Order: sequence, then structure tokens, then C-alpha cells
Amino acid sequence: MDTFSTPKDLAKAISNWLKSPRTDNLLEQMPRYTPPIPSRQPNENIPDSSLVTLCETMYMASIATEEGQFVRIELVYIDPDRVQPRADVSWQVFAFAERLLFTLPNLIKLAPASDPRNSAVAAFHDSDGTVFLWGLIDQRDPAYRVLRREISSRTHEACGIFEASIEGPANIFVHSGHELIGELNVGSLRQATNYIDIFRSGPLMDMCDIGIRSIAHRLSEQVDDQFRDNIFSCTRHGVISALCTMLLRLQSFRHGGAILIRKPQDDHLKIRYPMNYNRLTKTLEQCSLQRAQQLSEAVDPAYAYGSSNLLSCEEVLDSAIWFVAVLSRVDGLVVMDQELGVEGFGGIIRCQTIPPRDSVFRSHRADPREDGLERLDYDHLGTRHQSMMRYCFEHPGTVGFVVSEDGDARAMSSIKGRLIIWENIKLLNVC
Repeated sequence: MDTFSTPKDLAKAISNWLKSPRTDNLLEQMPRYTPPIPSRQPNENIPDSSLVTLCETMYMASIATEEGQFVRIELVYIDPDRVQPRADVSWQVFAFAERLLFTLPNLIKLAPASDPRNSAVAAFHDSDGTVFLWGLIDQRDPAYRVLRREISSRTHEACGIFEASIEGPANIFVHSGHELIGELNVGSLRQATNYIDIFRSGPLMDMCDIGIRSIAHRLSEQVDDQFRDNIFSCTRHGVISALCTMLLRLQSFRHGGAILIRKPQDDHLKIRYPMNYNRLTKTLEQCSLQRAQQLSEAVDPAYAYGSSNLLSCEEVLDSAIWFVAVLSRVDGLVVMDQELGVEGFGGIIRCQTIPPRDSVFRSHRADPREDGLERLDYDHLGTRHQSMMRYCFEHPGTVGFVVSEDGDARAMSSIKGRLIIWENIKLLNVC
């Protein structure tokens, strides 16, 4: 039976993180096109009592409402005595005239002044360990976008000692830059090791690589042979980032949704709103070429957009991802091909064959080996999941993603006659 976790457990996870230096293994996990991760030494100066106060108060705020709306807040734990103005960072701190106690009423009242895209509330503790609110942090958009894979800019710098946010009712997320410290979600404490990186290796990544290689093959004709490895790595980065960002947006809708990636076919699926939307794929191609140009400076000038325009291209890509994500709010599936071209939306699965009871498994690893599989009851999940389970089991080679209304994201596919389901999949750009 899973252990029920509390805000004190999240506080303990933060304390353990503060007391542990970053390891070389963590640094090696980040690919070269992400912002570099600075070294970090242990920090034992934050009292455990302060962390417990922080986590318990944020948890209580997450289940409270203000004018009928659930509270959302972005918070940065940062020492006001160590903030120095710098021209090379994207954020600035603006202090209040007076410090405020870190209480539930004060937190709820200040919450509307923060937004994950551009601002956060600054908090710290005094010599007695009493937590206080002392200012607002402006222009945090690059950090937000890098974390959610929306841009690959190297300008992102971690803000403060760590950052904490209320993502939803009973859902507190804590990180520092690219490092995931812990996430408390309805009694479940998840840390980096609890998330499954299905987009790093394994059979599901192999299926995604089919579309990635198809795009990269077209692009490789525009560069010299010795630079084709750059084209493939940049294309893979772009496609996986786009897919993760899309799923993160489905999570943020809190509506529930599903995306099906398949070869074009006409079996067991009715698409109520068929369309041919290829702008996402075309923009991914442009961004991949520009990233490769930054790495090798060898792209044919006829196709080179210049490194200064990569951000502009990523903004167009961001718009295309939004376009596709919003389609999920219409009842039914968003149906995509292996290159992330949209075939249509409002898809209805007509497959009625239920997978045999002994063929449905939950995998605790990206590579579904026997020692990492757990039998899963078909009836354990809701109707949206069940319809996707039926389709994926009937059509090997397809990949289904389902996001529930509470924000949990799952992936599934048929592997060697078994329906494999991955829960707690890693979407954020963290390690």
C-alpha cells in the first residue's frame, strides 16, 4: 500500500536536498542544448521548522478559495540580504516597504500578484526561523518557459535557493532551476526518481523516433554529411519538447484530454473534425535547422535563418503547440501522425475489444522489463483511459497519451502482445 505523504514529508525532502551537494550524475543528465547547471554546495542554514511552516501554509492555501477560485501562487525562497543587482539576469526583486508574516491570510491575499510566467512572491526566514514575505520578483518568464520546454535559451538562471508553487488543490511543486526537489500531489510525494523518463529511452521512444527520423532525413539533405548527427539530435529535442509542452498544457486545462499518435489508417476511429494541420511539423523543421546551425554553423545559407532568429522561430512554434493543445478541449481525441501533423480532433474510438485481463500492465520503468511490471486491472481507470487502452492494444505501433482532469498524465502502447501503461511520466525539463 502506498504511503500517504503530508506537507511535513515535502519539507523533509527539501531539507535533504539542501544538505546534499549536486552530483556529477545529475550534471551529465542534461543535454548540451539546455542551459548549463551551476555547481551547488550543501546549505544547512535553513531551519527545518521554517520549511515545515512554508509547506504546511502553502498546502492549506492550495485547498482554500478566494472569491470562488482556487489559490495559485509562485514563491521563491530567497535571502533579501544577499540579493545584488545584476545586469546579466532576467529577473529583479522589488522589496515591500514592510515585511509580512508568512500566514495563510497574507499568502492568499498576495497570490493574485504572482503569475508563473512573469512574477513570484519572495519569502525567507529571520534569525528565529520565522518565515516572512518580503517582495515580488519580476520577469521570470524565461525560467518558466525553459522549465516547460517552450524555449531552449541558455539565459535561464535559477532564482533564489529554491522555488515553490501551488499547481492545484493539494498540489505543491518545488524545484531549483532544472532540479526537481519534490512534488506533493494529493497525498503522494514524488521526487525525481519517481518520474519515468519515457522520452529518453525504451520502446515508446523508439516509436517516437520513427517520425523524428523521417523529419531529420528530409532536413539532412540540407547539410553536409558530417553534420547530420546535429540535425537528428536537434530534431529529436524539438519533437520531444513540443510533445511534452503540449501535454503540460493539457494538464493545465484541468479538463482532461487525449492525444493519439498513429500511422494514417482507417480502423476503429471516427474523426468528427478532420483537418490537415502541418504548421507544427513545418515549424519544428525550421527550429531544428536553426539549432543545428548554432551547433555547427554548417547549414546551407539558403535555409539558414540565423541564430538571432531562433527565439522568433520558437515563438511561432509555441503558438502552433497552443493551437493543437486547445483542440483537446473538444470532446474526443486529437489524432496526430508520427511527425506530429494533426489529422483531426474530436476523435471517437469505436474499438470494443477489451484487452485480456492478463495482458494489461503498469510499467515502473521506461523499458518495460519483467521485474518492473505490475498487473493492472482494466476497470481501474476511467472511460477515457479505457477507450485508449482498447485502441492501442488493437493497433500495435500506436502511442496514446491521456491526461485526466486532476492532471495525471499517462502513456500507453502495445509491446509484444501486452498493453503497457506508464504513469508519472516526466514532462517538465527537470532532473
